[in-house]
Amino acid sequence: MLQFQVIGNLGADARVVDQDGRRFVSFNVGHNDRWSDSQGVAHESTTWVSCTLNGDGGKLLPFLTKGRTVFVEGRGSARVFSSEKARAMVAGLNCMVDRIELVGTQPDRIPAQLFTEDGVAVRVIKHFFVENDAHFLKGMKQTDAVALISVDGRRFTCNSVGYITPVADAQAQP
Repeated sequence: MLQFQVIGNLGADARVVDQDGRRFVSFNVGHNDRWSDSQGVAHESTTWVSCTLNGDGGKLLPFLTKGRTVFVEGRGSARVFSSEKARAMVAGLNCMVDRIELVGTQPDRIPAQLFTEDGVAVRVIKHFFVENDAHFLKGMKQTDAVALISVDGRRFTCNSVGYITPVADAQAQP
């Protein structure tokens, strides 16, 4: 068995694909290697890995966005294909993902301040949670969700324990 472990950045937003009645998430991870040669000249090389995650990605999908750093582990394979861009045969790497972890933080993914629909400011802590004293959390049922919006118009939802989730753009839905 060939196992891959890759830490890298997503080259584009992950997308859900339906094929032969099965759903899976498709994304590419780029791993950068940097080194200096004997003359001190800096070099950089990026290796791209095409990744496939079974299922629809669940709650993880909104966070698999371009530039996000991830750790991916899974079964690997190599393929050779004709690249129109390079006008040559090129080797590629594929990974059937068994495990994925988000690495680091994206502080700008969820802003430090959001607003309820009636304009009340809500402070975000730890990138994904609202302050404990947010008035709308009191008395919420477990199934309730509150709509929040950022200054730049991005939409989010907040559940009864204060966890904030980005709302996927309607144009991005399959």
